[in-house]
Amino acid sequence: MQNIIQPIQKDIDNNIKLLYDFISSQFNDINVTIAPILKVDTYNFINRQRNKLKSSNLLHWILEKIKPTIEIKILVICDMGAYSGELNFIFGNPFKRMHCGNISS
Repeated sequence: MQNIIQPIQKDIDNNIKLLYDFISSQFNDINVTIAPILKVDTYNFINRQRNKLKSSNLLHWILEKIKPTIEIKILVICDMGAYSGELNFIFGNPFKRMHCGNISS
């Protein structure tokens, strides 16, 4: 199995290595890689009323763009407020049978 850490913003590079080291140390049978920063116009995923990123819309777009197989899991990293459903803020969100998820700050 492979986990891909997918940053979508430049200003979070410092924490990516820490996350990589942690995930690699916790799972011996998983190959962890850090993908190059994916250029995402986050403006298209912002709910104007809440002024926050709608996590499920972003994750759906990422799945359509990258098209991971069952052996690949994608962890999207962003530095912005996100929400899901009725929740006003989330730190993370799994999506589509665990093929993709995000972590926000």
